[in-house]
Formats: sequence, structure tokens, C-alpha cells
Amino acid sequence: MFRFFETLCLWEGEVRYLEYHSQRIQRTLGGKESFRGLELHLQAMNLPKTGWWKIKLLYDGCGFGEAILTPYEPRMIQSFRLVRSDIDYSSKFTDRSALEALLAQRGEADEVIILKGEEITDTSFSNLALWDGEVWLTPQNPLLAGTARARLIDEGVIKEARLGERELREARALALLNAMMGMRILEKFEIL
Repeated sequence: MFRFFETLCLWEGEVRYLEYHSQRIQRTLGGKESFRGLELHLQAMNLPKTGWWKIKLLYDGCGFGEAILTPYEPRMIQSFRLVRSDIDYSSKFTDRSALEALLAQRGEADEVIILKGEEITDTSFSNLALWDGEVWLTPQNPLLAGTARARLIDEGVIKEARLGERELREARALALLNAMMGMRILEKFEIL
């Protein structure tokens, strides 16, 4: 069984932001995998040339495994429940049972926002950014250093900051960040 997975966005035949995925795989494996290895693996696959697809690529220190392709349809999310946990999800583990247990606590909400101590971190499937009226801020200590988050920091679109429940409740907008959606801005959201 493979211990890790990477979610890649295939848009109209192009795997988006491959270099960021390669960097995360290298960090996860301690520098054992190269960008070229990931690129060659994907080139050997018969990927669709049209549409919006999610590629779930399994891997471990021995190499890449199965790639699961599914058409992508974003979830509708408007409400969140805050849950506290000391979860460690520093790598994209195939065992997501701890995240699923947190998501099960959402009650009537669409999704959870996870707090570690007094700081907000992530949802069960994405990083976050908050609009304070002047700048987009992302938690400086996310559960998982996401590829979209890394790219948006590099591009100067978002900045890291210590964010707590007060900043979340005062935010004028919230953005969900992941490889599939990029930066999905929610101008209206509710914290239950």
C-alpha cells in the first residue's frame, strides 16, 4: 500500500503547476524524487485532452503507483464549523481517517476549519486565506503546505500571518486554496 498521494489538476490536457507538486513530493520523500521523474510518469499515462480532471497519484519511496482519474466538480461550500485538534498532517497521507473524523464533527455545516491551539489552519481538503480589506492572509502554520498556497505566496497574492478565530470572524472574505480550485473566493460564508 502506498503511504502518500498527490492531487494534480488536469485542465484541458495540461497538468497545472507540476513544479510545485514535484517540490512537495521531493520534500515528502527527503529529496528522492525528481521533477523529471514525475513528468515522465505523467507523460506515460493516457491522459484526457479535454475537460477538468482530478488525478490522484499514489506514491512512496519506491516510486509511483496507481493514478486515479475522476472528472472534477467543485463542492458547494458556504458554512463552516470550527473544530480543535492537534492533528499532524504535514504530508499528504493516503490514510485520511483523522481528517475524516474531524469532518464528521461538522454537524449542519458544509465543512470544518481546524484550529490547532488558538490558530486556524486548514479545512479538511484545502488551505485557507482571509481577506482583511487590504491583503489576503494565509495561516503561517497550515496542516499541509499546499501547492496552490505555495504558488500564491510566491506570486505575492497572499501573505503568511498568525490567524485566530477573531481574524476569521472579522474577515470580509475567505478563500479556499488547493490544486484543483486554485483560489476560490467566498464573499459570503458562515461560521456555525
